Amino acid sequence: MSEADDVQLVAEVDGAPAGLARITPIAPRIGELGGIVVFPECRGGGVARQIIDALLATADDDFLYCLPFGNLEDQRAGPALTCAQRACSLYG
Repeated sequence: MSEADDVQLVAEVDGAPAGLARITPIAPRIGELGGIVVFPECRGGGVARQIIDALLATADDDFLYCLPFGNLEDQRAGPALTCAQRACSLYG
């Protein structure tokens, strides 16, 4: 597997870049959400949810992992809350 196998997405709002994300394959039919960012001026408008929905619709994985490397601002979220949901709540 290589970077060429990544599913990459750039979100736009009114024709301007609003955020980006990618899924990187780590094994057959297993991917990792390799990063997601919504630019500060676009946060709060549902961009993260749209990015994740588009990635999930495009990816052909049975399992998708997300390993956060930064501090999550919303520490009130329970362990059942997925990383994708956290990303949406932080950057949405």
